[in-house]
Amino acid sequence: MKKTGLLLLAGLAAIATIGGLASAATPRTIPFRVTFPVQASVSNGGSSALLSGRFRCAKPSEILVQAWVFQRRSGALANGRFPVHAATPTEKALALCTGTSRPWTIAAAVKDTAPGRMRAGAATACYVVALRAHSLYTTLSSHCAPVRLR
Repeated sequence: MKKTGLLLLAGLAAIATIGGLASAATPRTIPFRVTFPVQASVSNGGSSALLSGRFRCAKPSEILVQAWVFQRRSGALANGRFPVHAATPTEKALALCTGTSRPWTIAAAVKDTAPGRMRAGAATACYVVALRAHSLYTTLSSHCAPVRLR
């Protein structure tokens, strides 16, 4: 659990630093809403967890959701992001804010260093959400909650 917490804190610190630098140039916070996961399931034989929810934010922003899933029972730790890291222009378009409710999906892959695989049952999911407008990060938030993987 300590390594999981340290990894999550390191990720939050890195994004917060980027967000803090950008916010000096763009102090306006853009309102947004993200639902955390509507569905959570085990996929690929336990090598990943599939998370999905919805987001709503104002134009001309785009959203970035980074998720970590930890399962104490199996010892598995997975992470992923929306949109995916090497997203194509079509995939990036899925993260554009339109002012309407839009879906997001993350396939969180179990880390090679994690000893276990995801299994159906209780887990904890943590999310870091950042909004970017005109190439500058404008908003950052985080949330952790228990989830039930199917």
